[in-house]
Amino acid sequence: MACNKTVGFLWVRLALLSALVTLVSPVYAVSPAHSELFSVTLSVDKVARQPSANQLKMGLKTVLVRLLGNENALNDAVVMGVLEKPKRFLTRFSYQSSPTLSVDQGQSPTQELLLTFDGQALMSQLDAANVAIWSLDRSPVLIWWGTEVSDGSLNIFQDGDTSEWARWFLAEARQRGIRIQLPLMDYEDQQWVDEDTITQLLKPRAEAASERYQAKIWALGWSRPVSGSNSWLGQGLIGIQGEVVWFESSADSAGSVKLEMLDYLARSLAERSSAATSHAGVHAHSIMVSSVLKHRDLLDLKNHLTAFNGVDSVAIQSVQQDVVALRVMLRDSVNAFNAAVAIDQRLRPVGSPLAQGDVIPEMPVDQVPVDHFMWVSEGVSQ
Repeated sequence: MACNKTVGFLWVRLALLSALVTLVSPVYAVSPAHSELFSVTLSVDKVARQPSANQLKMGLKTVLVRLLGNENALNDAVVMGVLEKPKRFLTRFSYQSSPTLSVDQGQSPTQELLLTFDGQALMSQLDAANVAIWSLDRSPVLIWWGTEVSDGSLNIFQDGDTSEWARWFLAEARQRGIRIQLPLMDYEDQQWVDEDTITQLLKPRAEAASERYQAKIWALGWSRPVSGSNSWLGQGLIGIQGEVVWFESSADSAGSVKLEMLDYLARSLAERSSAATSHAGVHAHSIMVSSVLKHRDLLDLKNHLTAFNGVDSVAIQSVQQDVVALRVMLRDSVNAFNAAVAIDQRLRPVGSPLAQGDVIPEMPVDQVPVDHFMWVSEGVSQ
């Protein structure tokens, strides 16, 4: 009888402690919806029995940039260590015959190497080393983008566009882990977004047009050749869940301008995702620790679980109530953090020139001094 009682007590204790560990520890189970983030397509000259070390390293670099949102993060010592043995993260590979689009460099080889890496192992190792990871739950980015053509008009990306440019752009976005949504540009869209909206970066009109798509993230911008030179210029606004940031790019081709825009977009989204996760996570973790220490019954189960040769149902109910309370505290801490961020955004001083990446305060446009937006575009203040 005593033996059974002891075994029952140990089993329940292990089960409850396991539940607590699950509550406070991150679990990186990669769902099918996120699996494409860990698959890479590389253009190759020929089919081989095994991918080369350089091909594996190149593929893993692409996956890491998708997870971290910034190519500079590859210089981190932990990330460099991950890249030293890319084969240990490889789960499968295959070849297929299909040309890869390359607008600026012409036709590329017709063979493609498909690599798939172990997302769960990668994210667990990065998290264990406290490397900030871009959330896998990524909202699509609605793109209002126009490229100036030879007659001076704008070629605006739209849904269903099968041109080489559009397919190349979408492929490059996928390589960076960005989900792109293109607008229909039908009659309803054109009531808000036209060439003036894009060239003058009219933020209110872009926001109004984006409401139809329930877009949490949108980008409005243009690229055009610089007169008298071989370079291109691009400017735009990125709206990220209430924030609006400005960017500018100068490059040697229209394609390079778009690539710089995508790189900046990925960095902006990853930084905001990592910052929110880090701040809210640290605060929530401190609340979790203090709560566990406060509720000594979660740490000293012996006094609650040794009755009647089994488990005291009242004690179990008490533990369950404490777990629910901890979950509520976690939720409230995240909500409080988000509210603090929103307040901070609205307290930013106005009247100083904007630098690239600065947040444009959310306030009625007609109340913002015109000179506050001179560094962005005269159209923003209209």
